[in-house]
Parts: sequence; C-alpha cells; structure tokens
Amino acid sequence: MSEGAITVGLVEGKPKLPPELRELAREATLAAASQDWERARDRYQEMVKRAPASELAYANLGVAEHQLGNRLAATANLKKSLELNPSIAENWQTLGLIQYENGDLPLAIASLMRAIHEAPADASNRLVLAAIVRDYGWEAAAVTELKRALDLDPELADAHYNLALTYLGESPPRIELARRHYFAAIDLGAESSPDLEKLFGGGE
Repeated sequence: MSEGAITVGLVEGKPKLPPELRELAREATLAAASQDWERARDRYQEMVKRAPASELAYANLGVAEHQLGNRLAATANLKKSLELNPSIAENWQTLGLIQYENGDLPLAIASLMRAIHEAPADASNRLVLAAIVRDYGWEAAAVTELKRALDLDPELADAHYNLALTYLGESPPRIELARRHYFAAIDLGAESSPDLEKLFGGGE
C-alpha cells in the first residue's frame, strides 16, 4: 500500500463446494494468481451457477469484478456473499474500498470498522482504513490506525511507509518520525523513493 495504493485479495477458507467443482475452483485461483481476471471471473461465475449457496464463490467473483472495474457487479456479489455469511472480513474490506472509490466516505469507514470487528487481529484492515481517512485529510485518525496496525504486525512494511507519508503530510511535518518509519519500511522490503531519500538525506 505504498503511497496510498490499495489492493484486495481473494477470500480463502473451506469452500462449500461439491467435490466435482474442486477443479473449477483450482482453475479460478490459478487465473487470479496470474492476473487473468477475465478467466477468473468466468470460472467464479460458473462456480456460482453450480453452487449458489457458496459464499466464497460469490466473494471471489466480487473480487474479480472489482479488479475488472465493474463496481456495481462487484458490490452485488459481495453483498450476496455477506447475506450467506456476514462474518467474512475480506468482504467488508473490499466493499469498503468500493464505497471509498465511489466517494461514500461514511459507508466506507463503516464497512472497514465491520471488517475490523470480524477480524480484529488482521492488520490489513487497519492499514486500509488508515489510507482512506488519510486521503480525506484526517491525519490524526490515520496515524492512530497505522499505529494499531503496527501493534498487530510490527514488520508490516506498508504500515511503516504510510506512517512516514502521514507524518510528512502533517503541519508542521514530523520529519524525524517520518524518517524513522520510512527507513524501517525500506529495511522490511518496501520500494525506495528517490524523492524521500533526498529529503531524508540518505540512509541511517
């Protein structure tokens, strides 16, 4: 999530699919892993057709539609999955991202809070919420959520990187704190930024 980028992932778990659909599920997963979202959507659509009670099939069809830019279809499938199982945190996270993309901040925050409720140990939900509120200028809330993400996972490079960016965006900017978290992110594998390297004056 460096520099505010937000990504979503497929929903994993025990799929409620008949044995004859396991090969279809494998094909869908492989297509998604190779970023072939058209094929992944086709496979997940077939899974939904054959197993209409599978919340995971609807959830991953929603992810595929979102990756293809089809927000309405993505939302419909995610909501169907949540009707079948409202406790899937990844669904709430992806739904919150779509609401954020649509400019509906209150709904996006509510969905991310529900994701946190369903998976309190998952630092990625805090990370996404922080990115959303930071983009709307709520730096203090972003710092709080990023710190909570790091409490859950101290080696989460994206949290360190985004915390550095957030500190730099404050008025006045907190340069030393930003520097500390930027280089922590780099040490953990984040991609370096020439502009930030110049600002911070090189390595520690």
